[in-house]
Amino acid sequence: METFSVRMCLVLSVVIGGRIAATNRVPALMWTNDESVEYPQVLAGHTVSSNDFRQLYVDPLLNKQQGNIVLFVQDKLSVADISHYANVYGYDVKDDAFSNVKSLMSDLTSTHLPNVLSPQTALTHLNTLVLSAPYDLSTLSLVSDVVNVIVVSLPSTKAGDYVKSLTTNDEIIGSVSNQLSALTSPYYAIYTAIQSTKVASQSLEAKSPKRNLLAANMTDTPSNETRLLTVEDVIYLYMTGLSMSMSPTGNPSSAFDISQLHVNETESYCSGINSSSSSNDSCVMSIQYSGSDPLNYFALKFSFDNTHFGQGYWVISRLEMTFSNKTGEEPETVDLNFDPLSLRTPMTYSFSCSHPDWLVPKNKTQGSAPYISFIGLQVQAFGIENSGFGPYNDCEGFFGVGVWMALISLAVMIAILVFGLIMLSDITTMDRYDDPKGKTIIVATGTD
Repeated sequence: METFSVRMCLVLSVVIGGRIAATNRVPALMWTNDESVEYPQVLAGHTVSSNDFRQLYVDPLLNKQQGNIVLFVQDKLSVADISHYANVYGYDVKDDAFSNVKSLMSDLTSTHLPNVLSPQTALTHLNTLVLSAPYDLSTLSLVSDVVNVIVVSLPSTKAGDYVKSLTTNDEIIGSVSNQLSALTSPYYAIYTAIQSTKVASQSLEAKSPKRNLLAANMTDTPSNETRLLTVEDVIYLYMTGLSMSMSPTGNPSSAFDISQLHVNETESYCSGINSSSSSNDSCVMSIQYSGSDPLNYFALKFSFDNTHFGQGYWVISRLEMTFSNKTGEEPETVDLNFDPLSLRTPMTYSFSCSHPDWLVPKNKTQGSAPYISFIGLQVQAFGIENSGFGPYNDCEGFFGVGVWMALISLAVMIAILVFGLIMLSDITTMDRYDDPKGKTIIVATGTD
């Protein structure tokens, strides 16, 4: 038992240690205008430890007679970021976030290390000069006959505009490198980060429908990019976007500023709202748009019912849209065809859909009515518990594209197997054989 416990502790320490190390495993890009430098090559997939990085790559530079070692430190960076945003197949491209770094590494002696454990710690024991904004070398006291170590702390990257942050840092690296190259002493540049990015690109979201709990953490305050609307802890509605189109094909479309959406308290109500939420028979949530673009007036009214399918289920029984295209025009109200109108959801469950279809008016003759579409919709009426959404009933359903592909593939393989077994069972063998010691079997044949 003690041996088992020791083994488990070792396994857990390796796993936890590996996860911690993975966050500190970052790339290191190095270049220099000193042609006498030869960087050691690293094996593909090999992780360079912090100690090896200092001994093999930093100490040889410190032993030089003179020069400037500049360390560009970013808050987070990964190899996936470089391969995705550096446009490795071309140069001078508008969307290239590493154009200066690529040019410097291409024109000068350079090397890149994909995985280094905490490379920035290799210079922490040295006396360094810190260069900050506006990143002007003239503000530093550089000595010409020694090796100066300069640390450039690059601005932190912003999750909302990660590419722009990388481009800004690339411009700083290019500016500082140009200033260093103008000096008589050679310079040695190292571009790395404190930690690795968890995901290379969080902005590349799959557009296909999928099962997911959109508003999983209701304790977070919704940003301007999302919207959470509530009515007395009885109705919760969450969305990440709302689009409009005047064409039934959904193209071209305009987007609403969902931060301008708010609940119209005078038109929103629930029967027995002061009682427990599960006892309400019907509720109405009216959402009004405060902006004037793309429509002058816009409002949605959701009607909920928990008696339509009997006790234990709730449903969106009706969805109305009131709109006005022009200023001074009388608003018009139309009923919308909404898929969840016929979808019953268990009590205490929420309805969730990543990309619902375009909602069209029930009356096809109303050509002036716009088509709207929610993006990332989640709604729940009745049975709200702990001030958050309950388990979700997804619009994708169980039989999605992946499930159908698996079933069809399985059916084809089973059909091939059955066909093969039928063919094998149809094989017949001879029931008589020639005996060398006996009479020869003569098969009589007749001719007409």
